[in-house]
Amino acid sequence: MDQVTGNTFGGGFKKDISDFVLKNNQIRFGYNIRVFNQEGTNFVVSNILGTETSFSITSGFIPVQAREHNNVLYLVLWNNTTKEIEVGSYPSPAYTGSDNNLYRPFNNLDSGAFRTANYGIASQPVVDMQIQDDYDRSVNVIFTMKGNVPRIVNSKFKVDTDTAGNKTYTVLSDRSGTANSNSYTSSSVEKETRLQVASDKILSVSLTGVQSGGKLKPGNYTYVFHYMTEDFNMTNVVGQSFACQVFFGNSSNTIKGGDETQETDKRNVLALDNIDTDFKYLKVYCLYSAGQDGLLQQYLEFTSPIIITGSSMSLIHTGFEELAEVSQDTINVDYANLSGVDTITQVNGYLLLGGIKEFSYSLTPFRQFAQGVRPTLGIKTLSSSGTGGYLDPSNTYNYTGYLAKKVIRLQWSSSFQEECCRRHFQLRGS
Repeated sequence: MDQVTGNTFGGGFKKDISDFVLKNNQIRFGYNIRVFNQEGTNFVVSNILGTETSFSITSGFIPVQAREHNNVLYLVLWNNTTKEIEVGSYPSPAYTGSDNNLYRPFNNLDSGAFRTANYGIASQPVVDMQIQDDYDRSVNVIFTMKGNVPRIVNSKFKVDTDTAGNKTYTVLSDRSGTANSNSYTSSSVEKETRLQVASDKILSVSLTGVQSGGKLKPGNYTYVFHYMTEDFNMTNVVGQSFACQVFFGNSSNTIKGGDETQETDKRNVLALDNIDTDFKYLKVYCLYSAGQDGLLQQYLEFTSPIIITGSSMSLIHTGFEELAEVSQDTINVDYANLSGVDTITQVNGYLLLGGIKEFSYSLTPFRQFAQGVRPTLGIKTLSSSGTGGYLDPSNTYNYTGYLAKKVIRLQWSSSFQEECCRRHFQLRGS
């Protein structure tokens, strides 16, 4: 008969964040279950009533955290020899055979077991864990490894109940795109499973033209772009256009401005390049300004995300799209870029993080570099005949001019890959 051994936690529960004050007779988490060793790779789950079930895990691994959800126990395992993290469940889909009543790792890394050393963990981690339902009835296992970036791994299976009351475990198809999806590769799993999605590609935005075939209001349009996953998780701003000028007419004799109560026959066409195809969508916002000195300003959201079809695309804004007015804060929201989190919990649908660490840099070298830049005067002669000069929207977009004696403040823009954002540093000039 198997002998079951386990720790005795006579010291009760301790919820302090620091592990240094946790005694060896205290337990951090209970949640009415316990997981303990039975002859090496065999483990026993016991509830508060003493009901037990046993299962085997992958040889060489030990469980470092477990969480029950919808009668499934999700586990994060650690291998101290290979320094690998494994994520799986008990019960599990029968990827091979027909028995669901087994522990198996998720089957979604390189079309095999979710087991990776690419997180760079050198010693047994202190892990915290939460389970989150996803839109396709799979779940996301969200976990922290103390001092490291939080992770999110999708189960790629759903749990249902059949007419006889039995649980069924159905493997789901791959989702489109790769960022924060449900199927991963060894080469990109470190990026794809970060809880906070980001891209290291800076979007290139250029004006193809202001063309006929739309009903845009006269005024100036500036577009802001984010990447978005299939789960509708959004990155920081990855690109922004210059001002696209819309007016009535097509010649120097017919061109005139207007206000927000009117409609032209124009549309804006932008060329987008260097798109990160790891993401499913582009999320687009627009700043619209009109009137004398741009007295009217509106921040508009394209309510439907744009599906990414390749590394180069066109954005065509006709005025027929469904737009919603949003606050400036919606566009300017800054998602803090985390370098480490110690613990997590969920309250009323919100995920709360504790022990947060953020990326930090010494900005002095960037400031010194910017102050060493000496801009020189550049002049572009624009024709004033026909629709040249600033009657041509492309000249406004690419060569915005200023009145004589107007002060122009120049900045140096630096991109930080880990933060996927830009910092601006003033140029001293000459």
